[in-house]
Amino acid sequence: MNVTRYVSHSLVIPVLLAGLLSLTVTGPAAAQEPGNAIEALALQAHLQNLRTQNYTFWIGGNLGDARYAPRYSVTGEVLGGWTLAGLNGDNTVTLETLERPALLNFWASWCAACRIEFPRLTDVALAPDGHAFDLLFVNMSDTRSNALAFLADQPPAIHTVIDEQDVLARRAYINAIPSSILIDTDGTVLAVHVGILTSAVIDFLDAVAAQPGVGQFDASVYTDVPPAAVLQPVDTASADPLQPGERVSGTITDAAFQHAYRFSGHAGDVVGVRLQADDSNLDTYLVLMTADGERLAENDDDESSSNSFIECTLPVDGEYIVVATRFLEADGFGSGAYTLLLTVAAGGSSQPAPGADEGFISYGSTVIGQVSGNDPRAFYSFEGQAGDVITLQIHHPPDDEPLRIELKDTHLDRLAVTDPSADGEAALVDVELPENGNYLVIVYRTRSRDTTYQDFTLTLTAAEPKMEAPLPDTGSATLAYGGLVSGTLDDNTPAERWTFAGQHGDVITLVMTRAVDEPGGLDGYLILLGPDGDELASVDDYGSSVMPTLLDFELLADGMYTVVATRFGFENGFSTGDYSLSLALAAPDDTSGGAGGGTQWIDADNLPADLRRIEYNERVTGTISADNVDDWYSFDGRTGDVISIRLAADGSELDAYLLLLDSNGRELASNDDLDDDSGDAAILDFTLPADDMYLLRATRYGFNHGLSGGDYVLLIELAAGEPARGSLDVDDTGDMYTLPVARATVIKRR
Repeated sequence: MNVTRYVSHSLVIPVLLAGLLSLTVTGPAAAQEPGNAIEALALQAHLQNLRTQNYTFWIGGNLGDARYAPRYSVTGEVLGGWTLAGLNGDNTVTLETLERPALLNFWASWCAACRIEFPRLTDVALAPDGHAFDLLFVNMSDTRSNALAFLADQPPAIHTVIDEQDVLARRAYINAIPSSILIDTDGTVLAVHVGILTSAVIDFLDAVAAQPGVGQFDASVYTDVPPAAVLQPVDTASADPLQPGERVSGTITDAAFQHAYRFSGHAGDVVGVRLQADDSNLDTYLVLMTADGERLAENDDDESSSNSFIECTLPVDGEYIVVATRFLEADGFGSGAYTLLLTVAAGGSSQPAPGADEGFISYGSTVIGQVSGNDPRAFYSFEGQAGDVITLQIHHPPDDEPLRIELKDTHLDRLAVTDPSADGEAALVDVELPENGNYLVIVYRTRSRDTTYQDFTLTLTAAEPKMEAPLPDTGSATLAYGGLVSGTLDDNTPAERWTFAGQHGDVITLVMTRAVDEPGGLDGYLILLGPDGDELASVDDYGSSVMPTLLDFELLADGMYTVVATRFGFENGFSTGDYSLSLALAAPDDTSGGAGGGTQWIDADNLPADLRRIEYNERVTGTISADNVDDWYSFDGRTGDVISIRLAADGSELDAYLLLLDSNGRELASNDDLDDDSGDAAILDFTLPADDMYLLRATRYGFNHGLSGGDYVLLIELAAGEPARGSLDVDDTGDMYTLPVARATVIKRR
């Protein structure tokens, strides 16, 4: 918002009023008592005046900051004996000709602020049935020719008059324009407004005109009510996603004056949101709030421009909403294109000084920088560890000069460099750091005499490392079913390891909690390693909590398992704190009875709806993924059938796991790896115990918590069966046998 609010009519140069804010009353005034309804409208106008530095005199109480009020006002006085000559062919107006209250709007053709409010006021003037007053446009401190030239582009049906020699304006102490006087038919001045007329003020004046003398307002009662932007309801789900470091563009118009974006953040994150107008007609306004609508911050103008900037520390983990709008929101006058940028830092300021030629950047953060032809390089450093795999990305407006990223190692030797950016983007992807130490990042462009700075954002991310977790050999690092242990994570100890003995088929739950649940506290991370040291599962957040829970994980082998309790970011993380870790074993299913007597994986009365049929020697295919962790099959077998079942990855990274179950859903056999060099699974030379329907579960190692996926081939081979025996004689020359076979089955007779 620019500082000029209105102009003195004694000036001969135009001064622009370029910023107003509005606040809309919630709840229908019609449902209130007349005095209460007017007071509610007065409050909205008062809060808006506080933001715009405008002022309204009213016989029921003044609205706005008294520091911006003119010294004198005729509010409450009777103003009679005046004549306003018609302009542009309109009738002359006197007090005696008024048929109902009138709003006298004082304007001049050279007044830029008057030009801004004119379209809205013409809409009011042309809809008299929708208002309790008639609107008269009173030209003052102007030449007739200039006034008529301006009116030539306005609707001819509006009523315009001229205050010759500013006689009425002087009597009414109109020393600045635009100003408006609401006058009753008996000459009583009901209200005087200094500044642009907005919808909020017009609604208030309408209520005053409809019921003169009703209502009162005491601004001192509302000192604890802060003025704020009035936003339309925001649907979090329909808000556009916003990523740190990503520049998004949009256009504010009268029809679409509010754009909502959403992003996810963690407690303690310091976010910076910048809204920059790409069009001089747009006066930006920015709001940051939680997903449930709680306002965290809002900004009109930053310290050096009419653009908007917010820096805020996020209070909790969750989704947040950024609203990009204009000054005055729905009541605003400006429109145009904008650019929005979100930056996130885990600590400190998210807004580095523009144009700074050196600084620091950390994993998971985005910085803002500037370069020019005359000052073509910007430097950043970060601390890395040997084996870290990092990605550096740069974004800038596509039409700006191309930029490059250079990465230098701890000895300042070049490690990698990008090609010039294309369409405003360049990246160094998956660069592995060779040693511990400080690395240097240089963002640069071609040197020239150009002194104009161009903006860019630089983002540094690191791939989550696979944790090497040797088994601890101290008794203090053991964990038992039903047990609870505790520890502390900090920069010196970013991870602690706990072991427990598990058995095939155990279903476990691991819960990690922090001792003090507060914003900025420990952000936990859990990793489960199998008896062979392979990673079985990893968990970051659980639900809305930053602390992890590994729920209902099925162990696939007997042995010692390792739980790594660590923090998000591991060695490069920022959070610290005390934690507790619990291990629970789910109650076992009833395994009594049945042919197999093993773990019951499924209820026989509740078989999967997508259960597929498979025959001996039939080859079937499928795909295992995060959305489809298993496929179920059924086949018919006979007592004594010796079968081999093979589940093989079909050109994929699938780590296959295979289970054979009886018709009651109990496990008869299972297999992970056929051998040490294969991820395929096979159950070989298994003798079926009964004539029955059997079930197969084709899945992956780790089930729901597994990490692999891909296409597979499944095959059941029949090795041998019990021979059929019989006898033949002259009276019984043949016996008939039936057997199930699949297409292309080769049958041998012996």
